[in-house]
Amino acid sequence: MDRLLRAFQAGFGLMALVIGQRGRMRSTYWAWRRETAFGPDGRWPMSRQSRRRAVLSYARWSWLMKRS
Repeated sequence: MDRLLRAFQAGFGLMALVIGQRGRMRSTYWAWRRETAFGPDGRWPMSRQSRRRAVLSYARWSWLMKRS
């Protein structure tokens, strides 16, 4: 049950971020987020699953920060 709640929170967090950027996924904000999270050279030293988990964790965190 907790895992499902976290997944919904992450989904809502991602939707809020996309809506906040008006759907522009290649904006300077997203470029900045990718660079600060995964490095400036674009080579991400983590697996695809770890990267997905990190993105969902950030999305959930952003949703919880907006709610508090």
